[in-house]
Amino acid sequence: MEQISRRSVLTTIAGLSGAAALTGCSDETEPSLADQKSTTYDYGDDAPSSSSTAEASGGGTTGALTTVDLDSPEDLRNRWAAYVAVWTAADIGVADDHGPRAEDGDWVYVMEVGEWAWLVRFADGRAVLAGQGNPDTRRDDAQEKEARAALLAGAPSWWKAYEKVVPEFNSVGFVLGWDGKKWQRAGAPGARGGFGALTFYLATAERLGEQLARWGSEGRTGYTGSARVAADRVMKAGPKVTAAQLKALGPGVDARRLSAATKAARAFGGKGTH
Repeated sequence: MEQISRRSVLTTIAGLSGAAALTGCSDETEPSLADQKSTTYDYGDDAPSSSSTAEASGGGTTGALTTVDLDSPEDLRNRWAAYVAVWTAADIGVADDHGPRAEDGDWVYVMEVGEWAWLVRFADGRAVLAGQGNPDTRRDDAQEKEARAALLAGAPSWWKAYEKVVPEFNSVGFVLGWDGKKWQRAGAPGARGGFGALTFYLATAERLGEQLARWGSEGRTGYTGSARVAADRVMKAGPKVTAAQLKALGPGVDARRLSAATKAARAFGGKGTH
């Protein structure tokens, strides 16, 4: 049987959702310690840094760290819960324990072709987002160890918390840290499978709304009219979404799965546990 390429699948998804899904197929290099600059930033301890020369001058970097444009974990909460609820209710096809979910206070993102991200949440509001934008990536143990070390080069040691929950066999393409004020990336930019390659529907309400409307209508309509109203209500409700709100999305929602869907959304309440 002819293997269907990831690019073909992503092209189809992009056509349906309007998402820029093909970025993960670019000919970018794997993360390597050889790519890092010789200078490092001394954090002193595990606490988030509060200032830097770069910040004072208006630059986008803090020592070896580069600021990443992404909403705070708290702002992502409702969208993440809505995504998981509709994924569950629409029965996208991945087993619930391997699909997007909240797990022991952490949040897991998975999309249809296997791209993933794992948000490791601390009780004090800090967070680490690790993931892979190119699910075709395969590494042996030594290669994975080197890649992970490169992604953490120059980062505070608390970023390593993700290694306690992300399985060792997962090939990690990016690691971002949230210090309570901003997201930052360490290591070399443009790594293959990096955050820029991730098809992250949760990035904006517009992008997620489009996806929810597509799933709810079985692909018959986009994020417009009554479908937009229904999707907005689901996103606004977040962890408190109701069965009626999910059902209003359309025929793509399976009534038999509404109880599981609302339960999955409720798991996004509360603080982190690390």
